[in-house]
Amino acid sequence: MNRKNSLAAAALFCTVIAGTVMLRRAHADANDEIKRLAAVMEWKPGSIVADIGAGDGKYAFAAAQIVGSSGKVFATEIDQDKLASLRSEVTKRHLTNVTILESKDADTNLPADCCDAIFLRRVYHHLTKPAEFDAALIRSLKPGGRLAIIEFPPRSSLDPVEGVPANRGGHGIPKDVAIQELTAAGFRIKSTVNSWPQGDYLLLFEKNDQCLVLWPALQCLLYSCQPSSVGTISRLVRITTRSLRGPWRVEVANSAKNLEEALSDTRSYCGRS
Repeated sequence: MNRKNSLAAAALFCTVIAGTVMLRRAHADANDEIKRLAAVMEWKPGSIVADIGAGDGKYAFAAAQIVGSSGKVFATEIDQDKLASLRSEVTKRHLTNVTILESKDADTNLPADCCDAIFLRRVYHHLTKPAEFDAALIRSLKPGGRLAIIEFPPRSSLDPVEGVPANRGGHGIPKDVAIQELTAAGFRIKSTVNSWPQGDYLLLFEKNDQCLVLWPALQCLLYSCQPSSVGTISRLVRITTRSLRGPWRVEVANSAKNLEEALSDTRSYCGRS
């Protein structure tokens, strides 16, 4: 082998070694980040977790190790090639506690009330229909379930994401925008972690079940035409809004006031004084 060929072979060998080292480091970083996420979200063996926008699956597969054989991980993707790769990897690894699902731009396609925890890592800022997707997220969580959003502030160095709301301010999403959208959907913010790996931040939410229970109760009272409905609504609102914060508190209070006014008209229509 001449000198030129020897140098080429050496360069190729170094490239392969460097690539292998970087791949191992990436998986190690993913494992470390997932362990930290598991602690923040309080996963345990038997937990049911969903990774929305799972990509190559390294975070979903790391989560599967933490929840164990008694737990389950849903890994969702919208890209067909990534879905095929994920399914192939699950088969290759013989992972019986990982389920691959195809998601949509406005739906997770997860079963209702299926998950103890859901996380989106650098995915939320890509959502083109965040309100619809947020509704699907809250529907997929069990009562008291938790949602983690791992994101980064808008970066001018990155190309803009097509089709997303204009309030993103670039490639990424401001913390206050994400918090506003998700609390409006019925989540309650629990904590914020600003020092997340790679310059990201983490927002931890909890499914706000009290809000979800209040609406059908108010609707039932509205159409019952009972003379005591107004007083009952007032008591329900006073009890429920004590524990609510942010936009939900205002929305519940305003809606209750409108319902009380509507009840007066309804009672007159029903012939009750």
